[in-house]
Amino acid sequence: METKDKLILGLVILVISIVAFSAGITGKTVMTSCFDSDNGDLNINEIYQQGTISGTSENNIDFERTDYCVDDTYLKEYGCNREKPARYESRLVICENGCSEGFCIK
Repeated sequence: METKDKLILGLVILVISIVAFSAGITGKTVMTSCFDSDNGDLNINEIYQQGTISGTSENNIDFERTDYCVDDTYLKEYGCNREKPARYESRLVICENGCSEGFCIK
């Protein structure tokens, strides 16, 4: 193999490596699909029922996260972010009447 061919092959491998690993640089998971069983887009009404988000990442890795009570007062709520590229997000919610079984008590 000539030096020129080796150089071209090396550049091709470098470009493929950069593209393959670039999705992990941002620290956020980029989704090709995201579904929230409690109609999530992190709206206020979904804190009164437990939900599960699920989908498939850009790297074809399946994911699933279920809302849960951190303690008697705080809820960890997951939801789908519909911006492009789609992402899932979470927030910590203070439940005024307490948290039980993954949702805020009304």
